[in-house]
Amino acid sequence: MQLPSMRFSLRILRKHAKLACIAVFSLAIGLAAASVGLSTFHALLLRPPAVVDPNRLLTVYTITPNEPFNQLSYPDYRYYRDNNSVFSGLCAIPFSISLQAIIFEKREKRGLINAVSDNYFSVLGVHPFLGRWFAAGDDDKAMTSVVLSYGYWQWLGADQNIIGKTLTMNGVPFTIVGVAPRRFVGTILSDVPDLWHPLSAATAISHQNSDWLADRSSRSLSLIGRRVSKLWRRCKDYRASLPPLIRRQTRTGLQR
Repeated sequence: MQLPSMRFSLRILRKHAKLACIAVFSLAIGLAAASVGLSTFHALLLRPPAVVDPNRLLTVYTITPNEPFNQLSYPDYRYYRDNNSVFSGLCAIPFSISLQAIIFEKREKRGLINAVSDNYFSVLGVHPFLGRWFAAGDDDKAMTSVVLSYGYWQWLGADQNIIGKTLTMNGVPFTIVGVAPRRFVGTILSDVPDLWHPLSAATAISHQNSDWLADRSSRSLSLIGRRVSKLWRRCKDYRASLPPLIRRQTRTGLQR
C-alpha cells in the first residue's frame, strides 16, 4: 500500500510544484530559526557559565525620578567598591563596547573592545587560560595592557607564547598579559569582545584626557557585585545597608 501512496503523493507534488517548493522553503526557514533559538538558549541558559557561583552576582544600578535605570560615574563606583558591606567585590564596565582596528604582527582585524575595571575578572571568579588578569591599581594608572578572548587568540594562531607580546590599537601599543578561557564570553549579552583592557586605557585609545575619571556627572558605568554570602540574604537586608552609604556619598559629592 505504501508504494501506490508514494506515487500518488509524487504526482500531486509535481502537479503543484510551486506550492510544494514554497512549503519546503517555509519548513526549512522554520527549522533553521528553531535551531538558532535552541542553540542560543543552550549557550545562555543551559551551558554552565565560566564564572564561579554565578547566582551570587548581581547588577547594580541607580534609580532617579527621571531615570528608572541609570549608570554610575567612576568616582561613585570607587566609593561603593571601597565602602560597602553587601558585596565582597564590585567591578565596573561601560554599558557598551567599541569597535577598533587591532594590529598584531601585521595582521589586522576590526575587533570588539571592552573596557573593564582592574578587578573585573577576579570579581567574576574567572581563571585565565594563559597569563594573568589585570593588577589592582591599574585603573588609577595609564595602563596599556590587554586580555585576549579565547576566540581571538585562536584567530591569531593560538600561540602559547603570546604573553608579553604587543598589539596596536589606534597607534597605541598594548602588552598582552592574559588569555580568557574558552567558555568565557564576557558580560554583554549581545556581543562577545575580542579583548578587554583596563578603564584607564580608554583615554590612551581615544587620545583624550582622563577628566571623566573624576567627573561624577559622567555616568557611563554599569556595576556587577558579588554577594558576601553564599546564602540568599533577604532583600530588606540590602535595602537597609545601601541607603546610608548612598546618603554619605551624596553628601561627599555635594561638598566637593
